[in-house]
This record gives sequence, C-alpha cells and structure tokens, in this order.
Amino acid sequence: MIKYEECLENCSKTVKETLNKLSNTKADAPTSQAYIEMWRSKSAILSTLYQTLTDRQVTLMKERFKKYQEKVDNPQSTIVMDFEGSIKQLTKMYNEAKDNVKFLTTLERQFRALGTTGLVGV
Repeated sequence: MIKYEECLENCSKTVKETLNKLSNTKADAPTSQAYIEMWRSKSAILSTLYQTLTDRQVTLMKERFKKYQEKVDNPQSTIVMDFEGSIKQLTKMYNEAKDNVKFLTTLERQFRALGTTGLVGV
C-alpha cells in the first residue's frame, strides 16, 4: 500500500505543479494567433494529463487505497482527498481549455483576415 500512497502523492503534486505552471502561461505575442496557439498547447497538455489520471487503472488504485485506509481506520490521511481535489481542479481547467479551443477555432479564419489586412479586409 505504500506504493499506492507514494503514487497518489506524486500524482497530486504533479497535477498541482502543472496547473500552476499553466495558469501563469501567457501568449508568446500579442496576436490572436498566438492566443489560439497558447490555448491549444494548454488543451493538449491538460488532455494528456486528464486521460492518464482518469484511466481505469489509476481509478482502481485510488479505490483500493481508499478501502485500505478505511480498513486501517486512518482518518488523518488526506492523500485520497488531495488526489481527488487535484483531479477536480484538473477537470475544471481541462474543460475550460477544451471549450476555449473549440470557440477560438471557429473565429480563427476571421482573426487571420484581420491580421493580414486589418478591418478593411473584413
């Protein structure tokens, strides 16, 4: 069970660090295309992390460790709660990034037209 505990702690730490880093990420340039690329990059990173941590094996490991904690009656351990909180934050940011990419992709053609010819082209 120590391996489960270490794994859940490492996963929580990785998620928190990744979310913190992505929260502070800014577009490379003050252009609409750079903004779109920033959200695509965030979405790709969060998607990979989300898919990995919501995998069946990870869920089973979490449930097994949770049952073990209940069996041992260790209410002071917050490992599972921290992990679930991290997954909740990850899910929120993942959905936000996915929605932003979807929305910005619909506007991308217009952004490109504005970038090359200004408002006259539109």
